[in-house]
Amino acid sequence: MVTFTKRDHCAGPNRRNILQGAAGAALATVLPSLAAGAEPLHVRVAASVRDLAGRDPAPLTLMSPVRSGANLLPVLAKFTEMTGIDVILIEKEARTLYSRMMLDVLSGESAFDLAMPATYGLPDLVSSNAIVPLDDFVARHEPAGFREGGLYSIGDRFDNKTYGFQADGDTYLMYYNNQMLQNMDEIARYGDEFGAPLEIPKTWEELDQHMKFFHRPDDGQYGGLLFRVPGQYAWEWWSRFHAKGMWPFSPQMDAQIASDAGVAALEEMIRATESLHPSTSNLGLLQNWARFLDGDIYVNMGWGGAQKVYSADGSPMIGKMSFSVLPGGRDAATGDIIPTSYFNWGKSFVVSSTSQRPELAYLLALFASTPEMSTLAVRQAGGYFDPHRVEHYEDQEITKIYGKEFLKIHRQSMVDAIPDLYLKSQSDYFRVLNEAIENAIVGRLSPEHSLRRAAQLWELITSRAGRPQQIKRWELLRAKYPAKVAMYLNNAT
Repeated sequence: MVTFTKRDHCAGPNRRNILQGAAGAALATVLPSLAAGAEPLHVRVAASVRDLAGRDPAPLTLMSPVRSGANLLPVLAKFTEMTGIDVILIEKEARTLYSRMMLDVLSGESAFDLAMPATYGLPDLVSSNAIVPLDDFVARHEPAGFREGGLYSIGDRFDNKTYGFQADGDTYLMYYNNQMLQNMDEIARYGDEFGAPLEIPKTWEELDQHMKFFHRPDDGQYGGLLFRVPGQYAWEWWSRFHAKGMWPFSPQMDAQIASDAGVAALEEMIRATESLHPSTSNLGLLQNWARFLDGDIYVNMGWGGAQKVYSADGSPMIGKMSFSVLPGGRDAATGDIIPTSYFNWGKSFVVSSTSQRPELAYLLALFASTPEMSTLAVRQAGGYFDPHRVEHYEDQEITKIYGKEFLKIHRQSMVDAIPDLYLKSQSDYFRVLNEAIENAIVGRLSPEHSLRRAAQLWELITSRAGRPQQIKRWELLRAKYPAKVAMYLNNAT
């Protein structure tokens, strides 16, 4: 039995029975095992669970972000069917989830066994002793090459130890309105004005030019709907900044966000804001995606969850969009375009340090992360888990949900993604950065002053986190940047 608690309210048994039946039916066409001739991995994991749990095992508790139940419930139902272990699923708002995890550590209580925080939060959870390393369990239970099937696994490890299972492929992408991009009159007008073809922009400068070109408020048409609410500013700036050819830190962890590159990226964001829909600064994430459906905006930024919204039954944007990775920079020496897509959100399975049965919790995470079960989770059109393993991109049901063209771009972005700032105190660094960008965009401070203050605060954060250890972490993280991006940043700096 799977018990589902959403904000501490349980779902009814009929829903659970339906989901169990759906899970069994879906598995009939799911992908084969990693090793030819062997039992599928999820079957082997289930056997290990039964052996470890013994008779009459107590339930496991999984805490996840809201709206993840649609992805998880079919998988958990199958886990219960194959192991006899019930799973209690509790959905919490993301911030509440983190608070609950920290509270367990402080109180010594064991309210849950495993959780699904955003991937970028793992370093802070490790630093707070809220989650446990999994390396011993990995060595005991995972087949060779299992994690190589993941297109993005940088966030699974911290301080040279394994802490997570990536369960969601949240890489940033651009969505273009073909009714504008492919309009013959607009193509001719753009060519006359700029002497260049109207095609998907490759750099942030080109995107800004496109948004300004299409922004005609008097005609009820707008250039963009990029994120401009507190806590979300840094998403766009992080890519723009890297596109300028600058590392956020020097090798010695000197903050470089207030450099000429950082100021220029912020000034560009300020100018670009003038080409956005006027409601942009008042729209939360889901409201932002819903507003783009009206069809009067040229471009938006999002990830796979947005595509599920835009391609849902009845969507007015079906068949009317083009997709691309985030715009990048241009190498002055070679003229090459340097991709600066990056991975931010995602969700990762982690095991609580207060769990009384950490190995069973780990095995539930492994079960859910197998090719068979993770495919089943991503297949759920009503949830927001996105492809993240190679098998997902070949699955017919997933292709039907996202579309072949989108999945091609999504996979490219996953492979090319620069990492988030996986350092201790990541949340502090990004809170300061978001506040600095907001202060400049709304006009409270100049870009130079705002970023200079932020850089000073970054230095304090680094000192508080322990500069020698942060330098080592930053060295490891720099080494995980895509080779082409790292070369560009090294040559430009």
